[in-house]
Amino acid sequence: MAKLLAYSETRFKQMVEDEGWTISCIPDGVAIISICEPYSENGNWWEHLFEHDGRHVYNLNIPDIDPLLFADVLKDTPSDKCKIYEWKNHKDFWIFEQNGNKQYCFNPDEAFGLANFIVRNAGKDFYIHCAAGLSRSQGVVKAILKNYPEFYNQSSLNQNNIPNDELSNKWIEYLLDKWIKE
Repeated sequence: MAKLLAYSETRFKQMVEDEGWTISCIPDGVAIISICEPYSENGNWWEHLFEHDGRHVYNLNIPDIDPLLFADVLKDTPSDKCKIYEWKNHKDFWIFEQNGNKQYCFNPDEAFGLANFIVRNAGKDFYIHCAAGLSRSQGVVKAILKNYPEFYNQSSLNQNNIPNDELSNKWIEYLLDKWIKE
């Protein structure tokens, strides 16, 4: 079985250092999915460790917003706080507005690009990270586990970071599952 490992950003950086991986030296049997916040407290973008190449590395800058988690709340949310916009003929694109700042969720184009990366790399060892390693990265892990049981199972996971249904980002899992199957 191949590895399917989710990390926090800190633990991922430590693992990369321990393995001796560099921008120009990522093993052939490895696929990295790096998920960073598109902004930080001081307004700067978080940086990915590796350049997005579509072959070994797929980088995403998406906030940790899971509209499925808030589905019951959304119907009672004033329209100036949370809005749904149509986007490129999809109705799955959510924009949340808080204090005049727009934040968007993982959208269908991002899901399609990531799903293609996953399909091309199925069977390789996946190393996935987000800030805490609990929500966005676990949504990706769950979608991969569900769609590729021939390559990954519970023994493929970090035993100290197994997907938690309450914490994993179900929106990411839902969109990836939808695109991987197509």
